[in-house]
Amino acid sequence: MAAHPVAVSPFPSPPEYARQYTDANVAKKNVLPPPPVPNEFTVFGEEYNFAEEMIRSLQSQKMQQLFSSNGDWRSELKKLNRSTIAAFLDLLDILIRCPSHPERLEKINNLRLLFINMHHLINEYRPVQARDALQMMMKASLKTIEEVNSRLRSYLTIGEEALNQIVEHLPQIDSPSSSKNAEEIDRDLVEQRDEKNIGKRSNYDEARKTAISKKEDWKRDILLCELLDSVDDDDFEQRSSPNSSRIKLDY
Repeated sequence: MAAHPVAVSPFPSPPEYARQYTDANVAKKNVLPPPPVPNEFTVFGEEYNFAEEMIRSLQSQKMQQLFSSNGDWRSELKKLNRSTIAAFLDLLDILIRCPSHPERLEKINNLRLLFINMHHLINEYRPVQARDALQMMMKASLKTIEEVNSRLRSYLTIGEEALNQIVEHLPQIDSPSSSKNAEEIDRDLVEQRDEKNIGKRSNYDEARKTAISKKEDWKRDILLCELLDSVDDDDFEQRSSPNSSRIKLDY
């Protein structure tokens, strides 16, 4: 039997205790407050503390600082670079003369300390670099917005000119109704509607009168038929003779 495909959500499901934090429970304060944010965290094996500076000093790391904190960082980096080159040349001289000499380890430790100081001093430039990068991003975003705004204004100007040209080429229509205001137009509409209603009412009255007259004629025809049926054939012959008087029927 083929296995059913397992639905995988692109995002993790919320924890079970999140269902307890409803609006009613939060209003009644029936839920526990969220846990406090830890002050310490570990990233790639390195421990960080929010209470401390993001770039910790060398003294806090129990290392010797070889540069001046009050001096120019650029000049201090140049001094460290020259010291590193000199220490590397001394290490090469020792390795050439006597590779097993104890000063070899000392020069290696000096190089290690110099590289750590140089790396720390370079990291001191990270906030400056981040500020400059953010400034450049904001300037680029502002420039893009200004370009879009300029294009939008140009398109708006082109549209207004096109509309003005269309209005100029439209024919002039002089009609009496064009000078009427809204109240007069509404009054005319009401009068037209009343006239239509009056016409419909008059047509209804005429149709009603016609129906009544037809009904009266129909009643007269019925009475005449009943009168003729009540008269006998002999009596009808006697009445229809020349000597007899004519039957006068009143409708």
